[in-house]
Amino acid sequence: VSTAAGDVGGHGGAVVITPVGASMINCLFSGNYAFWRGGAVYDVDNPGNSSYVNCTFVNNDAGSSGGGAFYFVGNRTLTNCIFWDNGDGSGGGTQDESGQIHLGNGDADPTVKNCTIEACDEPGFCDEDTNKAIEPNFVGTGDHPYQLTASNIELIDDGDGENVGSDCRSVNTTT
Repeated sequence: VSTAAGDVGGHGGAVVITPVGASMINCLFSGNYAFWRGGAVYDVDNPGNSSYVNCTFVNNDAGSSGGGAFYFVGNRTLTNCIFWDNGDGSGGGTQDESGQIHLGNGDADPTVKNCTIEACDEPGFCDEDTNKAIEPNFVGTGDHPYQLTASNIELIDDGDGENVGSDCRSVNTTT
């Protein structure tokens, strides 16, 4: 599990990915700030593929766009990720869908599935049947404040429960 917390940058408060792809699995990005784009992640000019699985982007901000993540050129796959309480300057610091995930004007073509995205819009990422805007109701404390329980099953592996124990965000898999 990787955690990036409290970092500040011009682009990508926690991570800048260019010019090759990356794989992020079971990552937490929280409390990061970018003066310009990509409060947590700035993934640009990437002709390869990047993938994000079971990642949580929460409480990140960007001065311009993409408080959670900013993507520009290239393919990305986001699976079972949570984008919540991120903001950017594109809507006056709002936490709209663009504040969670922002696609630049380039050829960014993400596949976003089984994700929870605050203020998910149609058309947008929530025009897919698998993405939702469900409050995560995080239950963790101390060093692990963004954990889920089995009662959040809709947010873990799209509700089928098959991989609940393998999701680093689950703390109590019994009901």
